[in-house]
Amino acid sequence: GVLTSDNFSFPVRNVGTLFSFDPENRGFENLIEFGQSNDGGRYPESGLVEFKRILYGTTMFGGDNDNGIINSFDPLTGIQRKLFDFDEFTSGSGPAAGLTLYENIFYGATREGGLHGHGTLFSFDPSTESFQILFDFDEFTSGSMPSAALTLYNDRLYGSTIIGGANDD
Repeated sequence: GVLTSDNFSFPVRNVGTLFSFDPENRGFENLIEFGQSNDGGRYPESGLVEFKRILYGTTMFGGDNDNGIINSFDPLTGIQRKLFDFDEFTSGSGPAAGLTLYENIFYGATREGGLHGHGTLFSFDPSTESFQILFDFDEFTSGSMPSAALTLYNDRLYGSTIIGGANDD
């Protein structure tokens, strides 16, 4: 089988690529060079998630507001689509944590932005392409800058922040 990933690379604009790699024959192929348009986003820092034969991911920057995007890539057709533009004030910015799939809905977090400016938890339904804010981080009680992928365990999503919390010094 062929492995597909998004990774930092040094294409024309130095903002990342989407590539595939076949471990059996060591075949490598660049599929997308990010940054060629606003649709593609820039700096895909998280992994990809497969759902119904389509790969989904996020980029830290790019899109209409330069706050990152949710995008999809169809390995069969080679078509990439921008599905959602993050906005610092309404949805958060910098979705570094990527996406976690649970019951056909993607969940993720942004490092910054949202109501208090310290990041958000969100859901994205790929069937309807609808986005929803689930939680706004406030630094002092909930922490700030969720940057790691959410982990599904026993029907709950777990995550961490790199700053803040009730005992923040």
